[in-house]
Amino acid sequence: KKERTIMIMGFLLFLLLLFLGILFAIEPWKTVTANARAPQGSPSSPICEDHTNIVDNCICRLELPTVLPSQVSVQRQSMLEYLLSNNLVSDDIAQEFLANERSCSTYNQALLFASDLSFTDSIEIDDLQITLLQRYVLALVYQNLQGRQWLQGQDTWVQASQSECKWKGVVCSSTSGQILKLLLGSNQLQGHFPSELALLPSLKHLDLSHNPSLFGTFPLKWTTSSKWQFLDLSSTGLYGTIPKRLSRMQGLYELKISDTRWEGTIPMQLGFMTQLRSLDLSHNSLSGTIPDGSWRTLRRLHTLDLSDNSLTGSLPTSWNMPNLESLKLNHNELTEWIPDPPYGSFLQNLELQPISAKVVPSSYCTNLPLLDTLRVVCENSEEEKQCRCCTCWRG
Repeated sequence: KKERTIMIMGFLLFLLLLFLGILFAIEPWKTVTANARAPQGSPSSPICEDHTNIVDNCICRLELPTVLPSQVSVQRQSMLEYLLSNNLVSDDIAQEFLANERSCSTYNQALLFASDLSFTDSIEIDDLQITLLQRYVLALVYQNLQGRQWLQGQDTWVQASQSECKWKGVVCSSTSGQILKLLLGSNQLQGHFPSELALLPSLKHLDLSHNPSLFGTFPLKWTTSSKWQFLDLSSTGLYGTIPKRLSRMQGLYELKISDTRWEGTIPMQLGFMTQLRSLDLSHNSLSGTIPDGSWRTLRRLHTLDLSDNSLTGSLPTSWNMPNLESLKLNHNELTEWIPDPPYGSFLQNLELQPISAKVVPSSYCTNLPLLDTLRVVCENSEEEKQCRCCTCWRG
């Protein structure tokens, strides 16, 4: 009987030790699981107390502002309906946003930030979608292009307490509040060209020039932006070939894409961009011949720079550019002159490169009365000749 009692007590002790072992094993597992589910960069996933700037290593759950209690639900639903109906965000991102889950998703962070309109005491429902969309797009640009390392605007962007129209480099309409210009040149941008900029409904002027760490091919989504008038991507890491769909941006007045890694031929379709006043494709690796007859429609063109490429063939013979004032074709591999220049009588600056002809034809003076300076390449050196001479021997 005594032995039976000892066995029962031993068994109960074993059960107690087993229970304690399981209990101690579960606690570390909970910690590991919690850390595994925690957003990157946040080991314990704490609740954020300060959400004035959303671009941290990880964003925690954000509470909507209490300034607009009557518009919170309308605000979120309205934006999502607009973004979803226009295929601007995917369903899973929308569901994540509605659930307001902790997430390090770039899109989720941008949506959460855009939903905070605490910078204003009131906003018209009609303007709500545009305001939310603008803040959503700019938040994506800031995050994807390493905004904290920018030279300008790194501290003024993505501030929940401030309208996006007051951010450095952002120019808005004084009446509608819609973004008209985005000036981010020479700002140490890093990353891929942001295709989301095509979502800004009133953007007309975009300058991303002199950002060598901004790279990628030309975003085809941009070609749907018919309102753009100015685009400068010079001195960036742009590579690939000139897309034919670029010609769809028929509202452009000025296109400057020089000093990049663009290669291949110049599409004849650029002749459809009939509003162009200035076109600069210099200092690239473009090859092939210069478009001739297909560019007859560029009648509004004032300046054209195709210098420092690898273009071949003869000078165009059938251009019809009556307003052309400056033409630069030097430092290419062009083979011959044409007797009568097909350029407008307003031409004042002409930079060419004679190869097979020893003398610049005198017609380039007599037919171009306003021509002030003719710069040609002679014996591998540049000489400026007053138009009354218009002669340059190759030696």
